Amino acid sequence: MSNLRLINETTVTSSVSTVSVTDIFSADFDIYKIVGNFTCSGGSDASLQFINSSGSVISASSYDWAMLIMKGETSFVEYKNTGQTNMTALFHGTEQGSSNTIYAFNPFNSSAYSFVLGQTSGKSGSNLRTYKNIGVLKQTASMTGFKLTFDVNATSGSVRTYGLGVS
Repeated sequence: MSNLRLINETTVTSSVSTVSVTDIFSADFDIYKIVGNFTCSGGSDASLQFINSSGSVISASSYDWAMLIMKGETSFVEYKNTGQTNMTALFHGTEQGSSNTIYAFNPFNSSAYSFVLGQTSGKSGSNLRTYKNIGVLKQTASMTGFKLTFDVNATSGSVRTYGLGVS
């Protein structure tokens, strides 16, 4: 039996600037695997914000994040920031599509911070890009979903959320 359980699949079939996935985090799991594949004309980064149990998007300056961009044609670049209103560039979309995998830890636990760890790969024009991301929402509240906001509209794609059972 697999330790992964598909909880939700949200599909993008027309041009959108945001994707909200609600009512997916629960007491059933402490770890979630979020897999997204998006196509965006011109390429796009997507920031992530958690949604709390009241259905409100958390936009307070409580997010810290860091990212390593590994470029195939030049040197690597590091970015980091604290006290932000979102986790910047946690997902990516390109003209050719991209593959994003994020793990969320403790989002439903109201006694712990919500952490994310992820990686993305895709092409920007003819250049290969791979990203490694980490982030934390420094609030102890129960989160039940998340919202992605794209720099450039996503034209197609999907995001699947799995609960990860640990034995």
